[in-house]
Amino acid sequence: MAIGDKIKALREAADMSQTDLGKAAGLSQQAISKIESNLSITTRKLVAIAKVFGKTAEDLSSDKPIGKAVLEVHPRAIGMATKLLSLSPKRRDLVLRLIEELQ
Repeated sequence: MAIGDKIKALREAADMSQTDLGKAAGLSQQAISKIESNLSITTRKLVAIAKVFGKTAEDLSSDKPIGKAVLEVHPRAIGMATKLLSLSPKRRDLVLRLIEELQ
């Protein structure tokens, strides 16, 4: 499975739009579209997208299939992600830093 196909599968399993994923990864919707079409991807973009799904760039770039376990999303996670995306970039960064400190 190509990288773009894996990303699209993860995004759809998380019930996210390309715009939602772009916001969460700090990318544009157009960038997500190109990546999912396997037209363009940089390491920086791959790392950013992988982090959104709690994966590594290696998880997405390997020849191994993603598998069902990777696609499972906790029901509350979608609501929390939507709320996070509705915050201003400054507040979103603050929340994400707090979460990282707690891990």
